[in-house]
Amino acid sequence: MGQDFDLAVIKQAFENNPTSDMGQRLMELAVIYKNKNASPHVKDAEIELFLKEFGHRGTIEMDIGVERWYENPAYIIEMIQSYMEGDPETMLASYHQKKKDAEALILEIYDRLLPKIGQRKASKVKSKLELYRHLVGMREQPKFDMIRGYKLIRMMLKTVGKDLVNQGRLKDPMDVFFLYMKDIENKESNLVQLALENRALYEEQFRFKRIPPIIIGDGEVIYNYKMEAQEGVLMVILLHLAK
Repeated sequence: MGQDFDLAVIKQAFENNPTSDMGQRLMELAVIYKNKNASPHVKDAEIELFLKEFGHRGTIEMDIGVERWYENPAYIIEMIQSYMEGDPETMLASYHQKKKDAEALILEIYDRLLPKIGQRKASKVKSKLELYRHLVGMREQPKFDMIRGYKLIRMMLKTVGKDLVNQGRLKDPMDVFFLYMKDIENKESNLVQLALENRALYEEQFRFKRIPPIIIGDGEVIYNYKMEAQEGVLMVILLHLAK
């Protein structure tokens, strides 16, 4: 069919995508609050319902030591307010329209192919495109569910932190996230000092703006490099890696 169809239309507003569903829900909340001329509050039933479904997530959700939205929903409140400052109805309508456009394009492709390749093959193409839209969004689901597990681990570690405070081994229960299990199990460990040192190192690392693409075994880091093209260089690299 050449360039007759803009296939990028099919690759938007996927079904069964928890991240897209979350964004859609935020836009819907923005519409609700804007129509009520009210500001979102963490105690609102709408916000509590949102957090029940998505509160296990966070801005840096792969780090168990970083708080989740159910603990501090400030980011969610700011997102809703940000949508309210714009035109949430139009944004929401645009999102739904993208779904309709994708479905319409699949039908258009089917109709164009039907007289050219017959019903069986045209139906197969249509089915493949529909499956693509139905399944690709699911790529987000494993991570979404994994973060649910992270929430449970975080809750358990916070309980451990409270126990350590009660035992007099820690001052702040949240310091448990800056300790290794071996340190906790060692009754002789100075957990307060270890947590202080590890927190300082964490904060220092967090200030780095660039991650080096190459870290050599002795700790040297290389941010930029340039190599002149030479015959046989690739083979030399492969032989080095093989060692």
